This record gives sequence, C-alpha cells and structure tokens, in this order.
Amino acid sequence: MVRSAWDGLDPARVWDAHTHLIGTGDSGSGITVNPRMESIFSPAQYARRLFFLNAGCAHDAPGSVDRAYVERMHNLLDGMRPGVKALLFAFERAYGEDGKPDAERASFHVPDAYARDMARAHPRYFEWAASIHPYRDDCVEALQQAKRDGARAVKWLPAAMGMDPASPRCDRFYEALVRLDLPLISHAGEERAVIDGFGQEFGNPLRLRRALAFGVRVVIAHCASLGLVSEGLAPVLREIRGYNPLLFDFALKRHLRANGKALSRSVFETRSFFERAV
Repeated sequence: MVRSAWDGLDPARVWDAHTHLIGTGDSGSGITVNPRMESIFSPAQYARRLFFLNAGCAHDAPGSVDRAYVERMHNLLDGMRPGVKALLFAFERAYGEDGKPDAERASFHVPDAYARDMARAHPRYFEWAASIHPYRDDCVEALQQAKRDGARAVKWLPAAMGMDPASPRCDRFYEALVRLDLPLISHAGEERAVIDGFGQEFGNPLRLRRALAFGVRVVIAHCASLGLVSEGLAPVLREIRGYNPLLFDFALKRHLRANGKALSRSVFETRSFFERAV
C-alpha cells in the first residue's frame, strides 16, 4: 500500500505544505510561550502545551525541546522517499486593532528567523514559510525581507493571531504579496488547537475573498476538515499512523477515492507552486 502510494509521483516534487515548527525557546531560537501554557492553573492551555510536545516527541527537558522537535521532523521525513521536504511554519504574535502585539492573547510565537535558520541548516529536509501580521506598521518591509531570505509563503491563523482577512487594513499586505508572488496559507474553519484567540468568525473562508480579489494565491488550510479520517481505515494504515503520522497522512490521501476518482498529482507535487516565490 505504501509503495503504490508513490506510483506516478516524483518525490523530489512532493513538499508537505503544512508543518508547524514549535518549541520552548530553550535553544536560543527566540520562540516564546504564553506563561499560561506552563501553569497548571490554566489547565486547557497547560494540556495543549503537553499535547504539542508529546506529538512532536519533544519531551519537556531543559535545553532539549527545540532540538528534539526538529529531530523528530527529520525522523518522519526519513520515513518518506528521498527528496520529500516539509515547509516549516513560523508563527506570528497576536496583534490588536491598534497594531501592537497583544501578549495576553498570544499563545506562542515562532520567529521568522528561526524557521529560516532551520531551513538553511537542513536544506535536504526543509523549506520555510514566514508569518507576518498585516496590521504591523512594518508588515510590508517584513514581507520583503522574508522574500529575500527565501520564504516560500506566508502563514496566517486569523482566529489566534487577530487579523480579519476581510479588513481593508490587509490591503497593502495583499498588494505586496501579489507584487512579490508569495502565496498566503491561511487557516480556515473552527480553531481548536490555539485558544484565547479573537473569534472564530475570522476563520470563515469567505473572508479570504478580499485577498483573492487582489490576485493573491491563497491556500485555505483545513478546508472541509475537522480532524483525522478514522472510519473504515485499512489495518495497515492504522499501523502506519502509530509509526509515522506524516507517512500515514500521505498514504491515506493517495488512496482516497470518490466515484472512482483520486486526488490529482498536483495535490501532492506542490513544489512548483511554492518555487515561484524565489
């Protein structure tokens, strides 16, 4: 089943375009975590931090979390075919309507520079996507710098970061995205992983029509999905999920069928879509 999942695909063209980069900042990465995520008096936030660390096999030992998470990503990609890469996501701070960082609402922050540096240090495995808030005074300058640094896209999670994709405040950023030919990857639908955000309405995919009207290339992440497909899985897929969730996700989607039709090669061979950004 795994071998047949690769039939007709060039692994060197397969880039996983949704890979979150997390940690605690213990390597000097610049990652920051809201103190509530480290306090048992905020049980929902505390549990999410443990969930993220467990999922990334990055146990909460001082000085090892950032490194262990990246090593886990190496291990998962080694379970794919040579040439496959992951697009590492930076994660912007939350911002308020005043264009200032909102530390109280922010869950965590993964700087662009850290995602950039990991991609540069491990070019066999990684590319990277910047995360820039459009309400920042310097958002266009930050986007231009990300382009110079080799970013392949920009990642937003509106309900957690506090940007309304339908707001005119985003217009200058959309214009810059078009000019620089950088695609926007934006979370859509209900947000459950990152709480203390700004409202689920910001995740309405229709709010991205404004970006499309400007000519932005938009990837709507999580469209029509609220979690893993679990019913009717072949036993081998269940086994793969416990061993390598990245390989599981790939094999599952390659074998999905509706009325005898499968997802096209372009769904998996995404490299050409993101290479336009260079």
